[in-house]
Amino acid sequence: MKIVGLFLASELHGESYYRKVMESFREVFPKDLVSFKGVNEVSGVDGADIVLLFLLTGGTSKKAKEVIKAGKPTILITHGKHNSLPSGLSAKAWAEANGYNVYLYHVESPEELIGLIRGLKAYKRLKGLRILEITSDGKVSENAKAFSGVFGSKVYAISYERIKEVGWSASESEIKDLLAKVRVLINAEGEKVRDVVRIYYALKKLKDEYKANAIVIDCFPFVIKYKVTPCLAVAMMNAEGIPTACEDDFHSLLMLTISYELTDSPGWIANPSGFTKNGELKLAHCTIAPTLGRNCSLVSHFESGCPYAVTCEIKYGRLIIGRVSLDYSKLSYFVARKVRSGLLEEGLCRTQLVVDIGREFLEKALGNHHVVMPYTPEALEGLKVVSWLLG
Repeated sequence: MKIVGLFLASELHGESYYRKVMESFREVFPKDLVSFKGVNEVSGVDGADIVLLFLLTGGTSKKAKEVIKAGKPTILITHGKHNSLPSGLSAKAWAEANGYNVYLYHVESPEELIGLIRGLKAYKRLKGLRILEITSDGKVSENAKAFSGVFGSKVYAISYERIKEVGWSASESEIKDLLAKVRVLINAEGEKVRDVVRIYYALKKLKDEYKANAIVIDCFPFVIKYKVTPCLAVAMMNAEGIPTACEDDFHSLLMLTISYELTDSPGWIANPSGFTKNGELKLAHCTIAPTLGRNCSLVSHFESGCPYAVTCEIKYGRLIIGRVSLDYSKLSYFVARKVRSGLLEEGLCRTQLVVDIGREFLEKALGNHHVVMPYTPEALEGLKVVSWLLG
């Protein structure tokens, strides 16, 4: 994917001024993310997937229109001095009136570009997915085909038997070493703990074999067949930076994937499960990455009673909670305050979270599973950018 950065300036504002602004913007971006041109060098747009158009001064909307006419997704970047924003607003209005795809991103200082950078990195990561899907018959599912059709991802399917074959081929010393790694983050005890660690071992090995950078597992048939859950494996893979979704949920995989770039943290798939008497929303699930929480331990899986689910207290006070629609055409999100979390009641999945969204959630939710991630202003700005890039 090629992202090109173009700088526009009017000579009326003084070269010494606008070149200083240009350099301050360039310095914020990772060197491998954007290919930058010089001031008023507007060639090379044809080969770009995304154009970042920095309006360093006013008097640049006419030149901006010429770039926008190339038809590439264009992000207009403006700042609070030298009439940059007025030119951006003019260019945006013209573009929208003429059917062009633009996004206005305004900052008062270069440091505020971090949200944009996070959104670009999240989009780039999402568009480069190689997904390992684990299904009962080892065939690519319809869910996977739909996801791949939208995002162009590569999907490789394997069967449950392959997980067993690889996981149970691990030596006792390998399992002992991996269990020690788990116990740094989770209180992992119990008669079947080595079995669930073997599933974790298998996911790590097979991820490397297929050069995958994301995993989806159709887990309920697996639990029924083997009387043990992959919850710990899912939790640990997410903690290691490999987005891993249970229940063959590719919609949540999207949100899990972008969470890393937006927040430097994994996300957590959760079921909206009801409301408190105060109208607060309850969320619950059994696969939380332990790096999202504290006081983590293994307990029985909720529906099956099988070993094991992961329970943690979520350590973040403010959270973004989001999901995409079934056809991948919409993304909804909520910013919420944590009220409490942990293993709060027996009748729900084992990590539970109560947030202050309220019952209006029911009117806006696009489906069941939502992904919870830590809130920062930069993460929220990045989420808006990646949502726009995804259409």
